[in-house]
Amino acid sequence: MRTRTAPQMARVSALLYGCSSFFVTATIVLPHPPGADIAGLWIVAGVALLASVAIFALSDRFSTGTIHTVLLLGSGLISACVALSGSPSGVYAAMFIWVVLVAARSFSLFGLVFQLLGILATYGVALSTLTASPDEFPITTRWLLSVFALCVTGVISLRLVSDARKKEAELIRMSGMRPAVSGDPAHRSAHLDGRSEMRLEPAPATGNLAGRAGSSAG
Repeated sequence: MRTRTAPQMARVSALLYGCSSFFVTATIVLPHPPGADIAGLWIVAGVALLASVAIFALSDRFSTGTIHTVLLLGSGLISACVALSGSPSGVYAAMFIWVVLVAARSFSLFGLVFQLLGILATYGVALSTLTASPDEFPITTRWLLSVFALCVTGVISLRLVSDARKKEAELIRMSGMRPAVSGDPAHRSAHLDGRSEMRLEPAPATGNLAGRAGSSAG
């Protein structure tokens, strides 16, 4: 299903893919764990950059389902970085927050839960390939704390988005905007063509209505 916000969120996702590519590249250039798979990380950075360009170029064609696919792919790439880092205490898991923020803005609660399950599944698989040293948090502890942090972030973000939408709807209602009447020939024609869109027109002032009624009575 295509919505008005899908192209906008596709462009946001493209920007975050580009930021992810830069993030991974920075971890390669800056000091990093000796056990990291540098070649694999370069590949992930390149894939993220190409995906960024492709998503931005095709953003106008995006639907809700496509956004789901893009975010799941992003979670997979982040998890791949975790596995390639060679250390469960790496910095790559921080990028999961970006996925959660986009999901909270794009979907309902069920869509957000779906993306959280995708994050936790791919992250769990990545962590299972690593071994924590004795002076690090155990793998299970790290995964459980990530579950808690990401879920809290998602719920708070979803609530903020919901409140913002309610305020927007209230402002529209208070501004006196109303849908175009069904008797409008242009509106009726567009509806018959299957291309009708909700158009907002200013509601007539009360004084004007009273004046018209008085003129008619006279």
